Amino acid sequence: MDTLITNVEGEKVVTKLYNTKYFNKKIILFCHGFPGTNRVDKLKDNKLGIAEINYRGDKLSDAKFSLIGSMLDIKEVAKNLRKNYPQAQIYGLGYSYGGLCILNIIHELNDIFDKVFLLNSVIDAKFLIENPLIPKLWESAKDVLNLRDDEYYRKEVKLLVKEYNPLDFVKELNTEITIFQATEDEDIPIATTKLFYNNLKGKKKYISIFNRDHDIFGDEKELFEILAK
Repeated sequence: MDTLITNVEGEKVVTKLYNTKYFNKKIILFCHGFPGTNRVDKLKDNKLGIAEINYRGDKLSDAKFSLIGSMLDIKEVAKNLRKNYPQAQIYGLGYSYGGLCILNIIHELNDIFDKVFLLNSVIDAKFLIENPLIPKLWESAKDVLNLRDDEYYRKEVKLLVKEYNPLDFVKELNTEITIFQATEDEDIPIATTKLFYNNLKGKKKYISIFNRDHDIFGDEKELFEILAK
């Protein structure tokens, strides 16, 4: 396994590279959710070129974790992949909170990814306030992330809801987007995901992953069949 090192604001972001022999055609930049305990590992066993980013604050990368800072990490790693593999198409694959990050990036730069795939994605930033699962996720984050103080994140979440909510800019997105949504996902409001999808103006596709909940393993045929094309 190779690694790609990206400097972001003077700090190191480490991206693991899997199946690099396939990087000449396309690279799937996998952007994990919060806090990042599920990395959809079985996806790396397939014949797909995968780049797995470790945001700042992840164990492999420098600095403290930031929800909004993770967006900059993804953006700079995507640019670095473009620079190092100019012949490849770059796809963004955002799982859970990683999907919200990618949506904000393509709102700013609609050509940074050739295609975007959202996997059980957080669509409404209010999820970070309203979902009863959130306190448990913050407890898990203490074991896997290098965190700042609680007040920092309270302010950051308020800013996310106010200025970084994909529901507020969905009609401005132009990048091709495929949404994968598990039918038994109890964490993500599927009605919100469908509302978001219906308001997309660009090229789009909605694919249901049957008999799966929010935790995705990476061996789902619905996922692989699309990503392998």
